[in-house]
Amino acid sequence: MDPITAKLMAAAGAAKEATYVDDVFSTFLHEGTGSAQTITNGIDISGEGGMVIIKNRPRSIDGFFTFDTERGTNKYIRTNLANAEQTSTSILTAFSSTGFSIGTSGSSNRSGDGYVSWTFRKCPGFFDIVTYTGNGVEDSNGLRTISHNLGAKIGFIAIKNLSTSSDWVCAHTDLQYPYYLELNTNQGSQGGSVSASPGYIYLPNNTTNFQIGNGGSASAGLDLNINNNNYVAYIWALGTDSDSQVFGDDGDEAIIKCGSYTGNGTSSNSVTLGFEPQWLLVKDSSSTNNWGIYDTMRGITTGGNDPYLMPDIAQYEDGDFNLYSVTPTGFEAVSSNQFVNGNNQTYIYIAIRRPHKPPNAATDVFSPAATSASTGTKITTGFPVDLQITKYNRSAVTAPWVFTRLTKVSTTSAELGEAYLATANANGENNATTLTRNWGNTGFEVPSLWGGDSSIYWNFRRAPGFFDVVTYTGNSTNFRDVSHNLSVTPEMIWVKNRSTNRDWIVWHKDFSSAADSYANLNLNSAVGSSTDMWGDGLHTSTTFELGLQNSVNRSGDDLIAYLFASRAGISKVGTYAGTGSDIDVDCGFTNGARFVMIKRTDASADWFVVDTARGIASGNDPYLTLNTTEGEGTTANVIDPLSSGFTVKTSGGAAINGSGGTYLFLAIA
Repeated sequence: MDPITAKLMAAAGAAKEATYVDDVFSTFLHEGTGSAQTITNGIDISGEGGMVIIKNRPRSIDGFFTFDTERGTNKYIRTNLANAEQTSTSILTAFSSTGFSIGTSGSSNRSGDGYVSWTFRKCPGFFDIVTYTGNGVEDSNGLRTISHNLGAKIGFIAIKNLSTSSDWVCAHTDLQYPYYLELNTNQGSQGGSVSASPGYIYLPNNTTNFQIGNGGSASAGLDLNINNNNYVAYIWALGTDSDSQVFGDDGDEAIIKCGSYTGNGTSSNSVTLGFEPQWLLVKDSSSTNNWGIYDTMRGITTGGNDPYLMPDIAQYEDGDFNLYSVTPTGFEAVSSNQFVNGNNQTYIYIAIRRPHKPPNAATDVFSPAATSASTGTKITTGFPVDLQITKYNRSAVTAPWVFTRLTKVSTTSAELGEAYLATANANGENNATTLTRNWGNTGFEVPSLWGGDSSIYWNFRRAPGFFDVVTYTGNSTNFRDVSHNLSVTPEMIWVKNRSTNRDWIVWHKDFSSAADSYANLNLNSAVGSSTDMWGDGLHTSTTFELGLQNSVNRSGDDLIAYLFASRAGISKVGTYAGTGSDIDVDCGFTNGARFVMIKRTDASADWFVVDTARGIASGNDPYLTLNTTEGEGTTANVIDPLSSGFTVKTSGGAAINGSGGTYLFLAIA
């Protein structure tokens, strides 16, 4: 579908035709087994066409194997080599409507090794693939014109000779013509004149073609148009023009941006994209630094080291430096390392937006899992977990722990530790090496610390209208607006200072004063008041507002905010008034609630949680309290099942249903 049609259909209300970044791009982690596997990433690559890149993460002997539908299943090239196209029947064996299949080759499936794949689907406004045969012919300007179907201005292009050994030639919108880069080398931009640039690429100001120079030869290691040689061109959209802003609910979002930034040699260099990225390709075009690929599945952490791979060399995945952080509106280079932020160096990038498809069902974004599984057991959630709250031993004196992908979870068993907070105390963020495990696209593994314990895991995925996570640095400025990607006005916000020991701060839409009222997630106290907690309380669909209070905005501290909202049929943030008699709470659900959190706000009471993984019955319910280290309670009938939500029981007492009491809740279908 062309961009204009997409916009017209979106304007006409054809929501089912909307295209999201989730439909056209995927980062997928898999573990090698040595036996054939199917990789289900949700991308229709067989029907729409596209490219798959596969890399062994722990080994340097294998490179970046690149396959595409234009050349066929078994033909590959490697971004780290100048080699001609090669053939294998055991690396990638098939493209499908939901991903691809891999064979038994160690290049994609060595037993016990971890792999990452990046899948790019052909789509107007995002990505295209062109193959052509060289003819050695040029026009009067020394150029040959090649058509494409990107339907948008080109931001980045990488061309490879398939017939013989020759370097990859790349052009970027922010590289002055006729400068070029080589994807398989660490060289900075080269050329500067047509005569000095035998492999130059010209990116015209149009949406239909690009042009290539006729010079060069295979023997010189660089070429674009040798007679009878075959070539492939991978093309990414610029993303800053209206032809690329055709995605999302209303057909007006951008999901890609190609640009550049100038290094400043400090620990803070912000780049504004207009969206939060999930994938970055970055190259210092000023000097001989390697290319870098970063993604949020492997981890672009705030305040922790970032795993990176270098597509110009076969080196194993490294993670020795804290290089980047993502923000709701872009990313930030947080190191003075020459690799990402050398003073006065120019860095070109491709950035791809984080997943942003609205959920169709609560199972798309929330999963409670109760298990006593042994260490290493894979727990399936059906989605990548962005937030996990867990009580790792339900009967023991242990705090509920909080893990967030943005602040570091381990995606291989070799990584050292995971960052966590605890809802039962005011402690800042800690790191535990015994929690190392594999967090993947569809779940996680039980870590060594918890193997065999009777544990509960509440797993959340970020999604529009449901839930979002934001990391930020405090600045002690009153009435500060912090951006988010919840896409609606938040109805409940949890804030925690990660750097110092500060109470958890909770805001709820139904508190008596939007600007001043707050609760403490780690305490049983009633709602309090502070004039400098929330600014004027005017949260919006794009920002939430903070005061200058140290718990939410202390200058220089790292903080994190969790934002919740009501989404029809999926979640409900609300309140009810206690009566001392059974109360039916209608959440608009059809099959009842799988998770319910309740807190009395006008008096002291614990934060109660019940869920269907442990049991919501017409009788006593296993419950836990977020603000304590107490083990699971089983002697109270807290709530009963109700198809539209849940029933609050009289037998729950004053903490759940006291006459005249006020209560907040979060329920998930």
